[in-house]
Amino acid sequence: MLVIAVLAINILLLMFFMTIVPDETRSEYFGPFSVQNFVLPTLKFVLPAMMLLAGAAFALGTITRKPVLVFAFPLIFLLVFGLFLNTWSPMWLPTWANNMLCLVDPYGTRWLNETYFNVDRGADFYNTQPVTLGAAFLASRFAVIAAGLMGLAITIPLFRRRLRGSQHGALTAIDQANTQHAATAEPATARAENLAAMQMSQRHSGIFRDTANILRYELKELRHSPSLYLFVPFIIIEVIGTSFFREGAFGTPLLHTSGSLAEGAMTVLAILGCLLMMFFTVESQMRERIRKLAPIYYSTPARSFAMLFGKSLANTAVCLVIMGAALVASLIILLIQGVVSFEIFPFTAYWLFLLMPTFIVWGAFITFI
Repeated sequence: MLVIAVLAINILLLMFFMTIVPDETRSEYFGPFSVQNFVLPTLKFVLPAMMLLAGAAFALGTITRKPVLVFAFPLIFLLVFGLFLNTWSPMWLPTWANNMLCLVDPYGTRWLNETYFNVDRGADFYNTQPVTLGAAFLASRFAVIAAGLMGLAITIPLFRRRLRGSQHGALTAIDQANTQHAATAEPATARAENLAAMQMSQRHSGIFRDTANILRYELKELRHSPSLYLFVPFIIIEVIGTSFFREGAFGTPLLHTSGSLAEGAMTVLAILGCLLMMFFTVESQMRERIRKLAPIYYSTPARSFAMLFGKSLANTAVCLVIMGAALVASLIILLIQGVVSFEIFPFTAYWLFLLMPTFIVWGAFITFI
């Protein structure tokens, strides 16, 4: 139901911005209004990929109970099919391999590019002929949907069994704990005397010191996070794949500079950085509850602002890590070509001055939500 709701909202927004408040500079590209022009492309190209992602993520989460895998699969899915294979089409690639990649692509955009956009069929064809799906490509659409539904069908019984078992186990543990507590509990006056004898007290240490302590703690947790070591190599591979194999006119390789590499990696870094910050922000906010330390953590004299700001600063450091990985990838490309020398200023200007404010605002928005 959530997938259907997301698709419906997307269709309504497209209708609103393309018909009610259209871009006047692009009015010549818009034909007469028709609902099927918005619904059919969504069903053909968007729905299969979303069904596969939802089913596979649900299966991974249910079987492994690892949140990092639930997040890693869509991210790797986007890296491989959304950012690399859809644009990677060298001239030396055999026709059979290209056709196979078109069928394997869950989004279907590679097939659309190779069949309609990368070939010149004439203005009359594009203005009068509809997009027709071949039998092989249509079968691949149903296969992608079936794979997502299969993931749900296989893991739903397992999810139900685990849910019933966890509820029964939780109730049994609670009953046992209540019984044990009732048998061993001390009177309230005795507990008060014991706490008074300990001469305990608390005081505020200052907002900057609280923020620094929380930042230090969060950075230590990030250092031991396996997801960080999982995503950094993929980022290096993606930057090298999208930049090093980029071709110019007539299939000639491009000679890269520091400026072209910094500008070319902006899209990849923006997408991956925002996705990683969203994951690490939610994980950091829920860490104390998952580890059953929330009562102790929130009873400390540290201010709420220091807690949130320290976590946000630590999550922003994740973006610095992926920028450092992309910088290493760019340096590798320049060393392989061995023609243009490395310059640090383009990377500083593009990534720190232009991209970093985006990450800061995005992290603040996720924390607010």
